[in-house]
Amino acid sequence: MDKNFMFGIPIIDHQHAKFFDFLDKLSEIPEEDEKAIIALLGKIEIYTKTHFRTEEKLLEEYGYNGFNFHKQVHERFKAEVATLIKKCKSGNMPQKRKIESSLSEWLRHHIVQVDREYRDFLKFHLEKRAA
Repeated sequence: MDKNFMFGIPIIDHQHAKFFDFLDKLSEIPEEDEKAIIALLGKIEIYTKTHFRTEEKLLEEYGYNGFNFHKQVHERFKAEVATLIKKCKSGNMPQKRKIESSLSEWLRHHIVQVDREYRDFLKFHLEKRAA
């Protein structure tokens, strides 16, 4: 994973790397294998919930001021993924490259812009707790 996406918070870095692994797997699936694409999107949906719970638990535990906004961003993305899966299952699957592009763009923006806002706050509190 590109170091620009690393925060120095092991649990978050590991989970972000897992998302990039999912994107790599998606790129390897043939365009015509809709079942495999839908299955992987389902895994992404489940993992997204796990990752967001981790972030939200930590941010809430330490009283992050931007918690409510961050949670709203997470809720919107979960809804987008659920809608995408429903669309795919109903026979209206977008081109695979559009799915890849959309997920990749969202993830990169979210990590670099939205998650980066809490990085120093969370690192401070986690380091303080470990001391």
